[in-house]
Amino acid sequence: MDLFDIAPFLAIVYALCYTGSKVSFSFLSLWEIRSYFRKYDHIITEDELNEHYRRNRAELPLISIISPAYNEGVLIIDTVTSFLTQSYQKKEVIICSDGGTDGTLEKLIEHFDLVEVDDTFRHSPHIKHKPIRRYFRSANPAYSDLIVLDKYNGGKADAQNAGIAIASGQIVTIIDADSILEKNALIHLSDIFEREPDTIGIGTPIGVVNDCNVGPDGVADASVPHSFWAKIQVIEYLRSFMLGRMFAQRYRGLQIVSGAFGVYRRWIIEAVGGYSQGSLAEDMDIDGKIWRYIDRSMLGFKIRYIPEVFCWSEVPGNLRSLVSQRDRWARGMTQTIWKNRDLFFNPRYKLLGLFSYPYYVFFEFLTPFIEIGGLLYFVIGAFLGFFSFTVVGYIFLVYWIVGIMLNGFAIGVEAATRGHYKNRQSLVKLGAYAIVEPLFYHWINSSLYVWGNVRLALFNRTGWGSIDRVAIKKEPVPVIADR
Repeated sequence: MDLFDIAPFLAIVYALCYTGSKVSFSFLSLWEIRSYFRKYDHIITEDELNEHYRRNRAELPLISIISPAYNEGVLIIDTVTSFLTQSYQKKEVIICSDGGTDGTLEKLIEHFDLVEVDDTFRHSPHIKHKPIRRYFRSANPAYSDLIVLDKYNGGKADAQNAGIAIASGQIVTIIDADSILEKNALIHLSDIFEREPDTIGIGTPIGVVNDCNVGPDGVADASVPHSFWAKIQVIEYLRSFMLGRMFAQRYRGLQIVSGAFGVYRRWIIEAVGGYSQGSLAEDMDIDGKIWRYIDRSMLGFKIRYIPEVFCWSEVPGNLRSLVSQRDRWARGMTQTIWKNRDLFFNPRYKLLGLFSYPYYVFFEFLTPFIEIGGLLYFVIGAFLGFFSFTVVGYIFLVYWIVGIMLNGFAIGVEAATRGHYKNRQSLVKLGAYAIVEPLFYHWINSSLYVWGNVRLALFNRTGWGSIDRVAIKKEPVPVIADR
């Protein structure tokens, strides 16, 4: 049996294992989602909100919202306002301005009436970061929860560390400066920490905010973006966040809490020394450090994943920005996998080492290489006469059908869980793009992952890249002081 006989057989076996696992995890995740909604519901009624306000502030945990900001001037006022208008009574908002050249800090100073203050903050000895130049608070009582740091540039992870180092909250929320929070998000998330004390971290799906109307309570009814590339990413986000992660989190297999929005007990972040400097995938890296700490210390904690969108983030609206983002994601994934290579098949780390990380490598990291390599192999083989183009067509057809099935399942889950795409027109649009996405976007995405790793291997490219920002469409959002 020569290579041209073995390769198709191995490709088929790999495709069956990959597809079978994705479909199985999707159905198991749906079971977990249904179980979750029997216990929780983030749609807070007026009575529940009034009950929260009646609670004694002293018994509520302080929550620190920490957001690193570098060249986010287009969005920064809207996103910070969404943090300040959180209905949760006991919070602080820490914006870490990490240098930048677009006037982000100046916009914050002007809009929120910031004045420089002395450094009277408690600094964690366990968290390292670049020096902070200045500290700001607002002269306006309506913004009394706001703290702004002006620090030397050190990257996203370093900026997050600076915020964590001075945070006073028992719970810290790490959120990107291009993201909008729903008004009642922290009430619901704090409730999970309170009712499930073994939870040390919570991840959620991320919604696509492009072209959505943002009102006082956040995104009530999401709009499908105008940009073709953003529309495609709505499908990708629904599939990636809603299918698989709910199942993985129950069995300690959750590999990543999205860097756009993650919530942790502060002590665990301090215990692992904060985020790793220079990491391009700081979200995956911090969760690996947390799992290591839990297993080494033989603690019975868990990182929870819930199927509700509380955070809405801007995605690349054009191909140039998409290439830059996926290039960085690919390089960051490779860096983190290599850094944690001792986890693979290591029984010391239980299910994480014996199943989760090996699965991630074989079916997440390697899949783009196998797909693009297989595509070239079969197409070139067909031109050379080793295969018929009919065989190549059937392979594409199978990939397309499976992709449509998974995308349709994700849209069904979105609709079944009282998601934000409520109107029929939006769901029909998403359904149309669910058919288009696996036909070509999937292959573009895989190619970008391969290209990012080629750049890392051959040129040692480690830069962050950039994304073109677009102002958020919004209704007027009043700022309300704490009650």
